[in-house]
Amino acid sequence: MSDFAHWTGTGGVAIISGDVAGKSMNLLSFHGLAELEACIVRVLAQVSR
Repeated sequence: MSDFAHWTGTGGVAIISGDVAGKSMNLLSFHGLAELEACIVRVLAQVSR
C-alpha cells in the first residue's frame, strides 16, 4: 500500500495526501519519494487526457 493518495478536488485541483502508516511522524524516505513521484506521474497523466 502506498503512503500517498490522490484525488481531484473542487474546481479540478489535484490533491496529493501523504500518511506513513504505523509511524508517529511522516518522514520522507527514498522509498516514499519514489512513491510520491509515481503519484505525481499518475496525476499528470490524468490531466494530460
